[in-house]
Amino acid sequence: MDDDPLPIVTIDAVRVRSTLDLLQNTSPEERLPQLEAICIAQGLWGVPSTSLNARPVLYEIDLFGVAAAAHEIEDLPRHWMQAAQNILQDLREEDTG
Repeated sequence: MDDDPLPIVTIDAVRVRSTLDLLQNTSPEERLPQLEAICIAQGLWGVPSTSLNARPVLYEIDLFGVAAAAHEIEDLPRHWMQAAQNILQDLREEDTG
């Protein structure tokens, strides 16, 4: 059994909220390129090159402490937005509870 502590994930709630607002106000077809640009600049964009043509693929991103994954790249924005909404809701409940 490994006694190493689990890594602490820091959620930057202000940036998560801002990014979520931005994506919600971005047209659905522009969300993926927008999310990619933000992840490359400030997060993790774990998306393999399309030239690999390997299947199956798990696309992964992490931005401001919110991680998301999808089997289809087109689903990444929706998955990240849902995860962000869930985390922000949990943080609100912790603050009021």
